[in-house]
Amino acid sequence: MTVSVGPGTNNLWIENVACGPGHGISIGSLGKDLIEAGVQNVTVKNCDIYRHSKWAKNKVMGETKQWFCQKNILFQHAVMKNV
Repeated sequence: MTVSVGPGTNNLWIENVACGPGHGISIGSLGKDLIEAGVQNVTVKNCDIYRHSKWAKNKVMGETKQWFCQKNILFQHAVMKNV
């Protein structure tokens, strides 16, 4: 399983998820467009990531300095296995 969080995501809770192989849990790409909704209030807890070295990725690009991209992002108790 792969979890991808895109622009405009708010108040997301991810818990007890097993990911892999693949991209694990990623936020983005954000900032591709000049005016784009950010991502805020995301909690990731107690997740297992299998066979992937980049388990948590945040990708920001473009002209995002005018707007917030990410706010209140929490990763807690993630375990990487068979990396």
